[in-house]
Amino acid sequence: MKICLINNLYKPFNRGGAETIAQLCALGLESYGNEVFIITTRPRFKKINYKNNNKIYYINSIFFYLNKIPFFLR
Repeated sequence: MKICLINNLYKPFNRGGAETIAQLCALGLESYGNEVFIITTRPRFKKINYKNNNKIYYINSIFFYLNKIPFFLR
């Protein structure tokens, strides 16, 4: 079965536990024989030095740095 996981961040841009859980879910689903791919965001105009295994699709986003924008502007 093909399964798509969508998460706002994924490695190498991960910041916390949600990204780790998404990775563990992907590994667990793959261990049961499923075909898993991930859709996630990355900083705009930033090149990825991380080895992409064609299972991770990065979308350029201006909202990647949302945590740095003051709360009242979000």
